[in-house]
Amino acid sequence: MVRIPRVATALCIPALLMACEGAPAGYLAGDPIELSESAIQVLGSSDSLAVVRDLDIAGDGSVWVLNSAEPLFVGFAPDGQPLGAYGQGGRGPREFPMPAGFLSGGWQGEVWALDLVRHAIIRVSRPDDTWAEIPLRSASLPPGTVRGGMSMLSSTVRSARLGREFIVPRTGETMEAGVLDYRFSLLRPDLIAVAPEAREARTLVALAEVLDDPAGDFIPSDGGFPMWYRLWAPCGENIVRVHDRVRNQLRGFDGSGAEVPPIELPPVPFTEVTARQFAKAVFPIRQAELTGDVWSRLSEEDSLRDMSYWIHMSL
Repeated sequence: MVRIPRVATALCIPALLMACEGAPAGYLAGDPIELSESAIQVLGSSDSLAVVRDLDIAGDGSVWVLNSAEPLFVGFAPDGQPLGAYGQGGRGPREFPMPAGFLSGGWQGEVWALDLVRHAIIRVSRPDDTWAEIPLRSASLPPGTVRGGMSMLSSTVRSARLGREFIVPRTGETMEAGVLDYRFSLLRPDLIAVAPEAREARTLVALAEVLDDPAGDFIPSDGGFPMWYRLWAPCGENIVRVHDRVRNQLRGFDGSGAEVPPIELPPVPFTEVTARQFAKAVFPIRQAELTGDVWSRLSEEDSLRDMSYWIHMSL
């Protein structure tokens, strides 16, 4: 049996299942979920795989993974048989300079990948077929404006199909505007809907206008919303759900950008801690702020001395 910890269940399972109305019947927030061995399936293996960066399932049930090393794409049939391993990095005609992740939901029953340098969605589930590419370039979505959502240093980007459109995250500026302008543009993200057949793009949700900044005074900005807090996903053919940390809700927006009723998440659980536990948690964080390096610059005596100070202050 595999038992999911209660904390993970309370926070993650409702957010993912309830958002798309897929919670198990009779499920109560906070209940542990048990998975039997029959619920875990190993599709297949490949000597080519290093670290799986993303995964998507095609309309025929085949599974494709984005590999951290070449070959970039490895596929498995529904019965686990290998379908192919291909894809090279580079700027050649059929190379991938910066694959950022799969297009969630696919397109025309196939698996497609977003490449940031090509600024396009590229079909990857037909390694031996004709190259197929859908450019994202438009006046409102120039190259360099599609950016990820979990880390400023990560090249991973979530993109998804919503009905007959693609949804991609966009920042307001490129590096051509200067480092400072680009840095602050990361705090003002939008979710952009792209019509692949018409090659048109429009703003679906301006997140900085609808979400408050949970960090508050992280960086002084005019209502900026840090990009690393953007957690969103499509639900069905016409709804996008966005995690609102301040309201503790899953906010919803339809294909026109209009807001739909939110989903209330279970209260975040808090556990009382002792003064010593508090000091042990706060001390490394404070030292990291002051020195930028906790372990290599401080001796064990330094740690004990500062911990005693924090314990005294917390009593």
